[in-house]
Amino acid sequence: MADLFFLIGRDGVDIDANFVKSKFNDSTTVISVHLPSYSPSVGMDRDEWANAHHQHGLDLARVESELKLRDVVLFTIPNPTQTYLGMLQVWNSPSSVYDIDSVRIPWEEVKEHLKRTEPEKAKGWKPDPRNNPAGKNPTNFWHFSTLPARQKPVPTLFGPSEVLPITISSGLEKELIERILNAHSSANDCIYVWGGDGDLKDMKEICASMGRDFNAVPSGTPDELVPIPVPIDDLPVSVTADPIVIDGSKPQGANEGNIVSIMAYIQDCRDGLASLPEGVLSHGVTSPPYNIGYDPFNEPKPDATGALVVPVREGYEDSLSPGQYASLLKSTFDGMDEKADETGFELFLNIKSNYADASCDLPFYMLRLMPERWKLLDVLIWRYDISFDPGRGKYKPLYEWVIRVGFGDVKLPAMGMLDWYIPILKGNSDERKNLKHPAMFPRELVNRCLTESARNASMVVDPFLGSGTTLSACLEMGVNAVGFELSETFVSDIKERFTWVKHIGDGNLKQV
Repeated sequence: MADLFFLIGRDGVDIDANFVKSKFNDSTTVISVHLPSYSPSVGMDRDEWANAHHQHGLDLARVESELKLRDVVLFTIPNPTQTYLGMLQVWNSPSSVYDIDSVRIPWEEVKEHLKRTEPEKAKGWKPDPRNNPAGKNPTNFWHFSTLPARQKPVPTLFGPSEVLPITISSGLEKELIERILNAHSSANDCIYVWGGDGDLKDMKEICASMGRDFNAVPSGTPDELVPIPVPIDDLPVSVTADPIVIDGSKPQGANEGNIVSIMAYIQDCRDGLASLPEGVLSHGVTSPPYNIGYDPFNEPKPDATGALVVPVREGYEDSLSPGQYASLLKSTFDGMDEKADETGFELFLNIKSNYADASCDLPFYMLRLMPERWKLLDVLIWRYDISFDPGRGKYKPLYEWVIRVGFGDVKLPAMGMLDWYIPILKGNSDERKNLKHPAMFPRELVNRCLTESARNASMVVDPFLGSGTTLSACLEMGVNAVGFELSETFVSDIKERFTWVKHIGDGNLKQV
């Protein structure tokens, strides 16, 4: 019999960790609700995110069973008080129930939704043959939030409803819980719940209506919080005596005397950062190599006829050992901190979770590699979509994290965790045509980050420049920027993206 633990949380009372772990077996699933703490004056709790394996008093990464973090499902909070989004950590064992097909949306419903929201798209519409015939994967968002400043929501199957959702005592939507139970448990399974009295009452009714056996988790002694060590192995700096310099500077508008400084250097970012003047950096926007093994980008792949074709875009080296990768990040963060403006600096770090071997590795250990004075200001979500539904046996991870950290005179919104819908750059995107880089992000993401900062950007840095996205976006906004890229392969990308910028902004950034 499979067991599912649904951990919501109970204020002022500790969980009995030994009781919970004594019930674990090779078919156990743990669903842990994470409602991040947030303050508009200080931001988020850095330790809370860096130690995300420790949930509700349980060290889920150190149990004796083969429990693994499988997915992080994001969901909209109907009546938010601190953050717009919450998270469900889905921990699975080898024989856990994992039935995504049970919560797919039938394609006929998808078509009817398009007729209501985007009738032009619905004309002649049919599902992509690569899609799962059972329907649309619900993705990592069970319900989507609106865009910043109450802009018109992006049309989706999970758009805001005119009918207020039914919630349990803690504010979680009843439909969300029912979907989770459908996907991760079977009839007559034992459901163990850790929550307040109101949640326990509501969950008992839901379990009864769905034919599940309800059990309350007792209070007791929690696991001690023990951080997971981050190994750091030496990774020498590749010193370049005479780096390639790409100058993208241009006059700002009609004022020929006001030059927007845009400089790219082909060299190790750690060496390049050391050469900058002290106190020059006000912001950073970057997406470091994900280090998830992008070598397959270099391998020939079959086309429609079965013939092997060499990829149009070359891959890049992103397979350092964990220790070397941690060393690269830590020394880069330290290098930015040494050159930061002492009145205030903030970095927007775009990264995604690593999905491999039926498990999900979160990137928040990176917070432990950053300078102590950097606060976790916010965690933003870059949400996107793609043309077909590849999710087989897992939620489709159509989002990436944007970790916002910094210190000093920074400005924060009233609530945290906004999600930004920005379409991913597909192969035929105008912004991606004729470029070599295999994994570039859109300029709009840079714009959103800097406008969310809502303060003067005197100099922006991107230590992992890639195809030049950050610098071309800053040029378009009229903001000074400097970037570093180790590979000469992408020199042509960087130069070409500079030539695409026709209009130079005035450099005034206003929060949306």
